[in-house]
Amino acid sequence: MDNSFVFLYLSFPILFMLHELEEIAYMNEWLQKKLQLERVPQFLRKMNVPSSRQFTLMALEEYLLIILIAGICYYFSYHEFYVSVIIAYNIHILVHLGQAIYLNSYVPGLVLGLFSFLVLLRILLNYIPILNYHLLFILIPLSLVLLCLNLLFIHKLIK
Repeated sequence: MDNSFVFLYLSFPILFMLHELEEIAYMNEWLQKKLQLERVPQFLRKMNVPSSRQFTLMALEEYLLIILIAGICYYFSYHEFYVSVIIAYNIHILVHLGQAIYLNSYVPGLVLGLFSFLVLLRILLNYIPILNYHLLFILIPLSLVLLCLNLLFIHKLIK
């Protein structure tokens, strides 16, 4: 096992959870207010707003999945896959930024999400030069698909 990757493997779950805690703290109340706005697409207005408990359980599932992926990737030295998961997370943070711009408003998870985005970007810049670029560019779309499928899965669970 390569100890030079330990910092990368430990920092992502911590930064991810900070972002999730901000979402947990503000999401329920924010959704109840914002779903009434005209700028919000109709299909989103009809969505069931998860309770704080449900949202917390959704965040826990995501966190446990990240811990599992981190453990497997570290043990088997699948560093490119782990980095692709982090890049997918950072793309998800850019979606939060786009939502905030579109709604002209704060979006739960944005502040700590942007913080984690910047910190992870800086950390990744240290590791990307020693990774297989071709494999990484194949794995990024796969990680994005897996992220979306997991979001659909956990939203189905709360219904």
